Amino acid sequence: MMHRRTRRIAKKADLTKEVMVRMGRILDNLNAGATIVSRRMTTSFTISTNGAGSVPIGTLCSSGSVNGYTDFAAMQGLYAAYRVKGFRVRIWPVLPFIVAGVAPPPALIAVATFTSGLSTSTYPNVIDSAESRFFTGFRPATFACDWKDLKDAQLWTPNNAAVPSTENFGLYYIQAPSGPVSQLSTVYFQVVVEADVEWITSG
Repeated sequence: MMHRRTRRIAKKADLTKEVMVRMGRILDNLNAGATIVSRRMTTSFTISTNGAGSVPIGTLCSSGSVNGYTDFAAMQGLYAAYRVKGFRVRIWPVLPFIVAGVAPPPALIAVATFTSGLSTSTYPNVIDSAESRFFTGFRPATFACDWKDLKDAQLWTPNNAAVPSTENFGLYYIQAPSGPVSQLSTVYFQVVVEADVEWITSG
């Protein structure tokens, strides 16, 4: 007994459904074989006064500079791309007390978060933010920031490139104006930065 197949003209909805199913399968399996690992990466530096005895505006941490951190080159050869999830910054004063013949350390420095490479360059604008934080030359301090609510910062960056400025985030500092002048061109702080960096293979 022969069965007769029923034929009908394909409609736009049928073609749309076919594309949706096909693309769904492709995207669901994309990078299915990829491996993702998290790695703690570090760097360290000092903060000094300038020739006028003050601390100029500077950066504590930046996702755009993580490609210069310790062990980045080793990880670069194993993975295809990376992204920076957050930072912890620890600061220790070098001269946390008054030393005879040496001007006192900076009394107050404000810290603020920057995103997409954008930051303010004035102390009043920094302290106007409810998220502003502070450290002084008399005691250690710790700060942290992450990519929460920063969708652009969660994009992957190729292993041979720095995070673009439009996806960059981190912390910067600026000294309170009109304070006592510190010793000229002198190291006053040691800084250690730890970054939580996520790496992915090509799949």
